[in-house]
Amino acid sequence: MRLAQFLLSACLLLTCAAPSAVHAQSADLRGTVTDAQDRPIPSVNLVLERTDAGEQIAGTSTTVDGTFRIDAVPPGTYRLVASAVGYAKATQTMTLEANTQRRVSLRLESKSYGLDEVVVSATRTREALGSVASSVSVLGPQDLQSQSAVTGDLGDMLAQTVPGLAPSNGSLSNFGQTMRGRSPFVMIDGVPQNTPLRDGARSLRTSSPEAIERIEVVRGASALYGYGATGGAINIITREPTSELEGTTEVGVHGSGADVSESFTGRLHQSISGREGGVGFVASGSYESWGQFYDGRGTLIPQDPRGQGGLAGADEWGLFGKVDAPVAPSQRVSASVNYYSFRQDLGTV
Repeated sequence: MRLAQFLLSACLLLTCAAPSAVHAQSADLRGTVTDAQDRPIPSVNLVLERTDAGEQIAGTSTTVDGTFRIDAVPPGTYRLVASAVGYAKATQTMTLEANTQRRVSLRLESKSYGLDEVVVSATRTREALGSVASSVSVLGPQDLQSQSAVTGDLGDMLAQTVPGLAPSNGSLSNFGQTMRGRSPFVMIDGVPQNTPLRDGARSLRTSSPEAIERIEVVRGASALYGYGATGGAINIITREPTSELEGTTEVGVHGSGADVSESFTGRLHQSISGREGGVGFVASGSYESWGQFYDGRGTLIPQDPRGQGGLAGADEWGLFGKVDAPVAPSQRVSASVNYYSFRQDLGTV
């Protein structure tokens, strides 16, 4: 009987003493989180993780006065990670010893986050790309630059990058290059370049790729642009003036092994852009001299096989200029001009 009472008493004592023993072999963490102006930041997420295994031990958040506490942490080396919306993530590594209370201070730096790319959608309003209901593709400067290394034909560039757009026919005309089987509506800076009643099928050739900032393609029929956008809309956005004076020169050549001299094609482009006294300007010029085309067997391809105007034996010129100036603190006026010339010498071969 006495043995049973002793064992029961011992168990009760051990049970009561266990939490105290565990707490005695742990550490407490206290701290504050402030911004660059030493102002407390509430609702900051804090995670305590082991440095060796990356295991998360505990987590909490700051109160309205920017303070936090984490109790009963086993001794060891930890990494404290603090994160909050609008601030860059901050970390601090520390070693916690048993029966101690550690105080830390973390400072978060403000950080701005980029928004979704803005496009001119089928609603004719500026919307974030992620919120546009229509199927939209955007070719940015990097896309245009990489495609320009392969071809200078805007129709070929779009066919290689835009789903649903038919391949280019390799001629002066973009006739037959449909989007999902229907004709697209082409614009330059929102200005229509073709209409169903008088479609010259040249709208994708009158702009030099080097004068383009980006191309927005909205797939699917729309009546917001008027009669003609049965397959979708292609909006070509021209370059904007740069903040500093910049200039580029590009030279490219290619040809066919069947007859290098007759197939030799050369392309030259020169542009300059900048801003002076608040007035911005862009000037761009390009020239391309096309040689003859040959098929895979080395047979000469006719200069105008489809009767739509061929490229072989042609000289192509393009000039573009844009000027903008401020008219109010938050408003600017812009004027642009685009000149395109194409002359083909038939019967040279």
